[in-house]
Amino acid sequence: MKAIFNGKTYDTDTATSLAILEQTGYDKESLKSVLYVNRRGAFFEWTNAEFDQSYDRPLSTAEKIAGRVVARQAFGPQGGWRKGPERVTPLTLEHATMWAEKKGARLTDDYSRHLGELPPEAGEEEVAITVRLTVALKAQIERKARAVDMSVNSWIVQQLGASSKAE
Repeated sequence: MKAIFNGKTYDTDTATSLAILEQTGYDKESLKSVLYVNRRGAFFEWTNAEFDQSYDRPLSTAEKIAGRVVARQAFGPQGGWRKGPERVTPLTLEHATMWAEKKGARLTDDYSRHLGELPPEAGEEEVAITVRLTVALKAQIERKARAVDMSVNSWIVQQLGASSKAE
């Protein structure tokens, strides 16, 4: 699917998928949302799901067993998800990261390359270190991080991780 926003094209056929969320809507249709990054580094979501505010009746026992209760608990009692028209929504780097982390999506192998290192694995301890840099090196690092729309910390962690894996 191709969509144009503010004079820029977002094309699912040429973009790389980073995370996928699949579920069943209250109408038993297969719903899917995919987080993409295009060749120029712009993030966007493709989805065929829409929120139906009119779906506010109580769930039957059969519906609870069928799994509809999951969508209702996740999205509240005043509506439900159903299959809708395909649509594309541009996202910032920050929103793309939040999209994948908050929705509990299945991450693809390309996720870390575009969004930085994954958060630590459950139970993995993090530490902070202090590094002294020259003003020129700090400015260079900030420019490189900004060029790929990453925080300086994420960019440094990504570079250190890639460097340590290369050995």
